[in-house]
Amino acid sequence: MRVVHIATADCRGGAARAAFRLHEGLLSRGVDSAMLVKSKTSGLRSVQSISRDKTTDFFWKLLQTHSIDNNRSSLSNTFFSIGQPGYDLSEHPLVRKADILHLHWVAKFQSAASIARLQALGKLFIWTLHDQRPFTGGCHFSAGCARYEDRCQSCPQLKEDLCGLARANLADQMQLWRAADMVVVCPSKWLAACARKSALFRNARVETIPYGVEAAVFQPTPKAEARRKLRLSEKGVYLLFGADHAAERRKGFRELIEAIEFCRSVPAFRERVQRSELALLAFGAEHADVASLGIPFISLGYIQSDVQLALAYSAADLFVLPSLEDNLPNTMLEAMSCGTPVAGFDSGGVPDLLTNDITGQLAPVGNAQKLGEAIVSLLSDPSKLEVMGQNCRRTIEQRCSVQRQAEVLHQLYDELWRSRTVKESRLFSSTGWSGEIGPQFQGIFPQLLLTALGQLKKVDSNATLTEIERRRRLRCVRRLERMAPTAEPKQIIGSRWMERLRIELHLDAKTAPSALRRLTRLVKSLGT
Repeated sequence: MRVVHIATADCRGGAARAAFRLHEGLLSRGVDSAMLVKSKTSGLRSVQSISRDKTTDFFWKLLQTHSIDNNRSSLSNTFFSIGQPGYDLSEHPLVRKADILHLHWVAKFQSAASIARLQALGKLFIWTLHDQRPFTGGCHFSAGCARYEDRCQSCPQLKEDLCGLARANLADQMQLWRAADMVVVCPSKWLAACARKSALFRNARVETIPYGVEAAVFQPTPKAEARRKLRLSEKGVYLLFGADHAAERRKGFRELIEAIEFCRSVPAFRERVQRSELALLAFGAEHADVASLGIPFISLGYIQSDVQLALAYSAADLFVLPSLEDNLPNTMLEAMSCGTPVAGFDSGGVPDLLTNDITGQLAPVGNAQKLGEAIVSLLSDPSKLEVMGQNCRRTIEQRCSVQRQAEVLHQLYDELWRSRTVKESRLFSSTGWSGEIGPQFQGIFPQLLLTALGQLKKVDSNATLTEIERRRRLRCVRRLERMAPTAEPKQIIGSRWMERLRIELHLDAKTAPSALRRLTRLVKSLGT
């Protein structure tokens, strides 16, 4: 029985790390497991990456930027994906040899049509959801919207949804996929409940299997030792949080600042700060908002080593997780595995592991004062924190070690393999579906492309370009505009005009004004 995991990346990002940990856990159990990814950064031979096409990625990033990224409403600024490109993996040797295809986070890698091609191979098909995107029309977290339970009509995360992008994406997913033949795995009870309510997966089998963390790596280190190794004072209290993606609203960074400000209004907390007995500790980016709180602040920067990250968790007395909407955060699992209690909001999968007065403290979602009260309360009783830390470690060992996750998934694979039936290998045939993109998306494609090209011309009009450069670029755009009403995406992508436009935008990196540089940086990020 050979399992092939399909994911956008193997190590970069929380979803990628979760998939990679599972892959390693399965290998340790003797499972014939491999990964097929778009972007590989690990040195594992069992992970293979595809050959990427720069013009394809450039083209879809162009549409992503102008139809979505520059068109977001105030409801959310979390990633919202166009659902393209869709690299066809159906003929890849790894896929052909697989008995089980296990999908993970596949945005910017797989589309409705390319996933349909994979499912048409008739292999056992499992999909671990790392966010809500597989059953929505574009959003990765819905910000409280439940329109995915119907048709994703008039998406509230877009300022203008003139093309009906979200509706078209979800319609293609519902038309092209055989959801009833998939097994959907959700790491949290919250995500599983959302999937069961969704229009797409309400008839699918949905299982809840928590992420696993390397308990042997993320293990408790005595606080004094951990602090010495990090060159911190061995005395006092440290409050730890992650500072990555602070601008993303659902991460709750603003609420974290407000919660700490509330803590400072509590006399006992303020006195500890004045006596230099308490400090804030963070990994990730530095932020002036934290430094201005009037509390000693130490930034550990970006930590690349899991061993060093485990020391940071162990050095802290309490980890604060202010996420307003999340699945099952890796940082919570890692902190608990290191024996560090957690204070956080009662959101997403956080309450699956965080129990009041057992492993930490929950606060009502978005209520910064209640989160502050939880922090003050927990820090006021060191002996209770120590017991909670032991409970945290025990919880991870029993429920969320990578060995436990691999064991449960292995059992699921065996069950599916024993009860498998031969399914006819077929491609979906629907009027207007070319096999490259879904029929509904195909219907809105010309308008999306024309909109993106029109906005690109506006960027050029504000740019300090030579007349020759302007004419050269405008010629490319106009040629593409003529092709837009009738051409397939592959014809656009394969045209010399799209390749010239890609080269033009890349060449502008050194000379373009700020508006155009921002656009080219987005394009260049495809190569990272």
